[in-house]
Amino acid sequence: MISVVVAALVAATAVVPMPPARHNRLVKSDPGVDATLAKSPAQIRLWFKEAPELAVSSIRLADAAAKPIATGAVRATDDKTSIAVTVSAPLPPGQYTVTWKTAGTDGHVIRGSFGFTVGS
Repeated sequence: MISVVVAALVAATAVVPMPPARHNRLVKSDPGVDATLAKSPAQIRLWFKEAPELAVSSIRLADAAAKPIATGAVRATDDKTSIAVTVSAPLPPGQYTVTWKTAGTDGHVIRGSFGFTVGS
């Protein structure tokens, strides 16, 4: 009898649809993840699955020694799913890390990072 009840519970939960993940996520970036650029980018731009919440968004840039690089304030762009910062001065050849934070319509804060290289 107990095995019949367990089997019925397993069958019932197998057909209950799970809600889709509602958290925002990074879709693409410019510069791209692990990109090698011939010259310094003028800005860092990030695109997300849904519109990022500008009030909680940040984009930080650091060199290979983890020293922060000056950028402008995070700003909205002409595409409601992206945000950007201006790189304050040309970057010398080297490796850089972009660290970002934002939230979507669900309010859940997400974070991530990626690297890119200027020069060969």
